[in-house]
Amino acid sequence: MASSSWEKWPDHVRDKWRDDLRDIDFWFNGYRKTKAYIELVNQLAWGHYARWNVGVGPMASFTRAMSGMAVEGILEHRGEFKHVIKVDVKPTATAKEAQGRGFMSTKYQLAVAAAKELGLLDQKYNRLKEEHDQLHYYTYGCYDGNTSEYLASHVRYTIVPQIIKQLAVERYLLAVENLQWPIEPGSIARDCGLPFPEWANSFWLMSTTSHYSYNKSKSEGDEVISIDKDEQVVVLTFYALHRSAEHIFSMIRQETKEYWHRIALQCFHYAMAIFAKHSQVVAMTSDELIHQWAAQGILPHMVIKEEEEETSTISSKCSYVHQVGRVIHKAFQKYSLLQLPFSPANDANEATSTGAQFLAYHGLIAEGITVDELFDDKKKWISFSSDHVCHVSQEWLSPEETKGAAALILRSCSDQSPILSKLDNFLPKLCFLRVLDLSYTPIKALSSSIGCLRNLRLLSLRGCLDLKNLSSSSPNTTSSSPLSTLCQLEILDTNGVPFSHLTEDVANKKSNLIHLDMSYSEITSFPLTFFRDMTSLEDLILVNCSNLVELPTSMALLYGLTSLEVTGTQIKYFPHKVFEETQNLQSLKLIDNKELISLTGPISRVHEIKLEGHPNLISFLLIGAPRIRHLSLRGCIKLESIKFKNLDALEELDLSGTSIADLPADIINSTRLRRLLLLGVSSLRRFPWHRLVQLPDVFYLDHCSEGNTNHSNQVTQLCVTGPMFFLSFRDTVVDLVRAGRFFQSFYVQVAPYITNSRRQEDEEDMLDCKLQELLQNQSTYLDVYSSRFAKEIAISSPITVPLHRTERHVDITRMQEIHDGLYGLLNVTKSASVICDTSIWIFSFLSSFMELEECELRWCHKMKGIVFDNQGSKKLRNMHICNLNGLVWFCSEYISCDFRGLEHLHLEDCPRLEHVVPHGTSLPCLKTLDILFCYNLKTIFISNDTHDETYQLPSLQRIRLQEVPLLLHFHDKDATMTAPMWKELHIRGCWSLRCLPRLQGCHPEMVKVNGERSWWSKLQWGSAVHRDNYDPKLPLEFASFDQSAEMSSYLR
Repeated sequence: MASSSWEKWPDHVRDKWRDDLRDIDFWFNGYRKTKAYIELVNQLAWGHYARWNVGVGPMASFTRAMSGMAVEGILEHRGEFKHVIKVDVKPTATAKEAQGRGFMSTKYQLAVAAAKELGLLDQKYNRLKEEHDQLHYYTYGCYDGNTSEYLASHVRYTIVPQIIKQLAVERYLLAVENLQWPIEPGSIARDCGLPFPEWANSFWLMSTTSHYSYNKSKSEGDEVISIDKDEQVVVLTFYALHRSAEHIFSMIRQETKEYWHRIALQCFHYAMAIFAKHSQVVAMTSDELIHQWAAQGILPHMVIKEEEEETSTISSKCSYVHQVGRVIHKAFQKYSLLQLPFSPANDANEATSTGAQFLAYHGLIAEGITVDELFDDKKKWISFSSDHVCHVSQEWLSPEETKGAAALILRSCSDQSPILSKLDNFLPKLCFLRVLDLSYTPIKALSSSIGCLRNLRLLSLRGCLDLKNLSSSSPNTTSSSPLSTLCQLEILDTNGVPFSHLTEDVANKKSNLIHLDMSYSEITSFPLTFFRDMTSLEDLILVNCSNLVELPTSMALLYGLTSLEVTGTQIKYFPHKVFEETQNLQSLKLIDNKELISLTGPISRVHEIKLEGHPNLISFLLIGAPRIRHLSLRGCIKLESIKFKNLDALEELDLSGTSIADLPADIINSTRLRRLLLLGVSSLRRFPWHRLVQLPDVFYLDHCSEGNTNHSNQVTQLCVTGPMFFLSFRDTVVDLVRAGRFFQSFYVQVAPYITNSRRQEDEEDMLDCKLQELLQNQSTYLDVYSSRFAKEIAISSPITVPLHRTERHVDITRMQEIHDGLYGLLNVTKSASVICDTSIWIFSFLSSFMELEECELRWCHKMKGIVFDNQGSKKLRNMHICNLNGLVWFCSEYISCDFRGLEHLHLEDCPRLEHVVPHGTSLPCLKTLDILFCYNLKTIFISNDTHDETYQLPSLQRIRLQEVPLLLHFHDKDATMTAPMWKELHIRGCWSLRCLPRLQGCHPEMVKVNGERSWWSKLQWGSAVHRDNYDPKLPLEFASFDQSAEMSSYLR
């Protein structure tokens, strides 16, 4: 903005603005009728088809307010637009990212916003977006599976053409905010599908965050909106407050916009009282400002809807009020009304960063008064700076509250100030005072007249470095503290006051106190009953009380305490039962208490913090406690946020039964941590595998267990409800595991409903035992049992090699979703069991299984094949497959796999199985092959255009075939087999098999064949040598049937 013309205005014009600012209707709607507002709207709404908004002044302030005002003016004055496309551009770290074609580029964001307005975001986009967001969350932003590229490509090649087609004949308004990096206008048309505005009488309004972005982006003929008049900044401030109220209403979603406009107006005026024209105050924090808003009664006690369910169990006045205050403060920041820390302007050119800065510089709201006018009933909020006194009156806003001063702000007043030395005379006359701010003043003792302020809600002594005690300064009074009579006090801030002694009377009649900050005091202990009357205290802050060695037992009486911060003390333990009694505690911060050894009192034998079963604790921070060895927060069901640091001696950590959603990697990487328990932590859906350098020796995590489950002390056990938990278990983690850094032994169970899964497994085990007992007692029904129950429960025959659970085992049970997250984990797994899965199509798609030795697959009816590549499974020894209704092949006929370690292969009840492996598959170690109840199997080995007429099974010892009625031959080309170690062949129910394999090479002994007599009698032999390779061991003739019996019922 050009140099201000404000000071040149005639007095009557200046006074007219002052009068207008005392009219509530003017703040709400009256400003819209002013000449300045009308001229500004016309300036924003009319002009070239493309306009650039660079805000006000060098800081590009008020861009959001100007954009909103411009959109309203354009829609009102330039006719109807078919579409209004509003884009709030998300900031990026670099110009390259913003100007590229990626997921976060400005082009992409514009195209998506346009598509959303036009209803063109299709199902594919929504699916890709959901997948991207999931991957981004579960991998901590390290991996997205190329979904960002897929999204950008889909938007560019599918959605953008539809945008072009639709907007080519329709009038639209594009309003872009927060444009951080330059963008070529031609790119908006070409890459985003937004036709140049001249084509269809449309309009572009581009709001940038700097003049640089505008200068590098504008085209010839584009216009920039220039604000160079002070009255325009004034009306922008009015409008910004209006938009702030809308923002507050949208966040809190209670009451009305008008209600929040009034609240925001009061908060803004109070801030103007603090940051008046003459104030050169020490930086005020947002918490201090919100405290003063609350003490004035401006902020309502209201639960924000989004957090109502989580906080409804605790009635915390302080937390609710502060939530509302934070929303208001953020709205002021967003719309350039107030920025903390506040910086007063030295000249007119600087006074455009915020509305508060502008109004303070020009003295439009806060008015100067004399000391004699302090007691005027109309002077509500009064602030001092040096010899200057200012006040803000809201008689026009709340005429019923004009009882006298409600706030006296002496922040940073020097010892030359005329009021500091006369407080004893002034304060008794300010009986309605609610806020007294003496922060950062050179007072050496408290004025005794403070005790007269019976309506005082807030007393701030922050930063009063010369104040050595809280007693009275008057020699005519007793040594009792003037604080002893402040029965309405709600907020007491003595942060930075170096007092070394406290008396009991300081805490007298403090039943309304909700916030107490005694940070940086020099006390060594509190009076024993100090907290006895503070029944409403919610926040207790003791930061850097370096001499403090003991806390009083009366702390246990703080039943309403919700936030406790103890930092830099010498305390060793907390009073007995303090955490048992403070059941409303939500936030606990313990930092740099280097002597701390326990929370349970001096009787503790071990250096531990044990805070179990606390019902309302939400956040816990423990930093700099080098003596703590054991830490347990078990059963703190609302605990969501934790932070630990510099716990050099920590050995055991129990977070079972909490609600934490993220576990910081530095906790897990603690050098001495040996035991980590996370039972019943269902909210912990992701894990920082990619940031680990070690794991505790005992690591037990269970999403569902209540903590009653037994767990081993020798192996890591993880029971999770979804594979996404392992999405960050990528290549670097796999390399570390293979290098022996951690995770050398583990048991992992992945099941969506682990509790129900276990219950069903227990029932199946019971039924399994009953059926085995039935089998022993009623052997006549063996075939009935095998046929009827194989589809429900598979019982391995004693002849089958059982699955051996290795030191790295994974169970996958009843999964219905894609298993993307398990790829890395399964690459270091040595044994795996997959049961009742309905999502896997090809088993080898899950992982390369580079370390897999033992594998079991049951009831995975969607699975079509097992192995479809020749890269992994080289270490596989034992494969057990049962009840896969959809299985067509074990190994695809189009590849030749290398099963160099496979010793045992069991296939049972796979009714659609067509073949097992192709001819070229390498099986040098295969010892046993079991195929049972595979009714569609016609051949075991299938040719794959090979010219080799021999297949090698050098280690084969036994083959068992049962109920494979359509099996015609072992090899579809009747190739010869080399199997020098083959000893046994068990066959039942294979009535279509007419020829056994022709054997080649040296065979030390004949293959013993156990099968039906009628089947054996129908075999065809190529030669006597062929026949002499087999030695039939057939049942006795009277026990055999001449042919297969057709079973029509299980009853006989």
